[in-house]
Amino acid sequence: MGLGVPAWLPPRSNSLTHADADARPTVSPNPLDLGTLAPGASARATIVLRNPGETTLLVDRVEAGCGCMRVRKERLRVEPGGSAQLEVEYVPDEDPNFRADLSVALTGFGLKNAILFQCDVSVSVQDRGVELTEGSLEDVDD
Repeated sequence: MGLGVPAWLPPRSNSLTHADADARPTVSPNPLDLGTLAPGASARATIVLRNPGETTLLVDRVEAGCGCMRVRKERLRVEPGGSAQLEVEYVPDEDPNFRADLSVALTGFGLKNAILFQCDVSVSVQDRGVELTEGSLEDVDD
């Protein structure tokens, strides 16, 4: 006599049902564009985390893929149907010659390291009035 699955158990599935997918937290705006900054400048913006689910959402921590992005108020409790704001800040690199277009992923984790949400944040650090071309630096007339 083998051990089978009791008939009263629902079938097991690894995929989300439509209702489960609708209950996932959302972040807006996503992606978040902090714009173009001069070297050494910082920028702040707010993203909104919404909980359309029927259970309380507990965010244990938010991690950024780069030390240049910081999130204030990492631990959150978002009630069903509610929302919470997270302040995102770009902190400039200490290198005064740093110029780049950055795209950084923010990831919100719940208890037991479950990924609850992700948000892409972009920022461009460039000199104003200067156009970079391969091997040269030229002034641009406005």
